[in-house]
Amino acid sequence: MAKIEIEVKKVGSEITWKEEYVIDGVNPFDWAKATIDNFNATLRADESPRELVGVTVLDESEKNTQHKWTKTNLLTIVRGSSVYDTMKCEKCGITGKRHGLDNRIMIDSKYKAKK
Repeated sequence: MAKIEIEVKKVGSEITWKEEYVIDGVNPFDWAKATIDNFNATLRADESPRELVGVTVLDESEKNTQHKWTKTNLLTIVRGSSVYDTMKCEKCGITGKRHGLDNRIMIDSKYKAKK
């Protein structure tokens, strides 16, 4: 179980608002996108389409607090002076990169909330 906060806005507007949800066993970003897509697909006459601005995980239950990272590339990637491995979480599906010999995983920007 995870408590998430999604930030949404009406299409064409700059005004955003936040909504909290509790989800279980799914990728928070994918769930939020599917929820907004479903809302837009079932609009009533007096409703405007919405756009997803960002997703933030507020709280995760004990069983979901740790990602289970697996390396997705066969060989370590070398790009100039940057050396990294691409990683994916087996539990929630998010992706990231592990640079050099560091154990920390930098989560890809598409899973982070936009400013």
